[in-house]
Amino acid sequence: MHSSRLLLSRDSVSAEDTRDLGALVATVARPGLLIGLNGELGTGKTEFVRGFMSALSDNAEVSSPSYVLENVYMLEDHQGLLAEIYHWDLYRLGQNASVSELLEIRSHPHALGIVEWVEYSPELTNLLSIEILISFSGFANTGESVIPGASVSTKRNFEFRVPQVHESWGAELYSSLELALRA
Repeated sequence: MHSSRLLLSRDSVSAEDTRDLGALVATVARPGLLIGLNGELGTGKTEFVRGFMSALSDNAEVSSPSYVLENVYMLEDHQGLLAEIYHWDLYRLGQNASVSELLEIRSHPHALGIVEWVEYSPELTNLLSIEILISFSGFANTGESVIPGASVSTKRNFEFRVPQVHESWGAELYSSLELALRA
């Protein structure tokens, strides 16, 4: 396991909260960024990506790459520049997944990557820009639920971590991310 520093921790009590956290992280997105998402089934990894993508595009349809392993979203910015967002899911590859082709994202001039179940690839885990650990953390009385008549939902905790190896080159990125998430 690599060494990392906790930037901050945030709770989510709904899918909307989770998408909002993804959208906040998207505000600091830049080429070469590699985001790792770790958490049990159902913690909201794909919802987080939906929020991330909604902040960058009005028409990105995000689906879980569990069966296809990779989704690529092509985006155009206001200057017509094309960006590629790679969204991977390593769950089906299992422990010690070989992901050498994914490592090229770090040097691509118009691409960034988001990897679900990144803990399955130790080589990739060591190259992350940001690691997000998602865990179930109890229940919240939200007044809304998918169960008719219930007003309790499962609370999730998001830990935003910075791998120590990247602290020097990413100081500005992490400062911006910390400000966005504290807002």
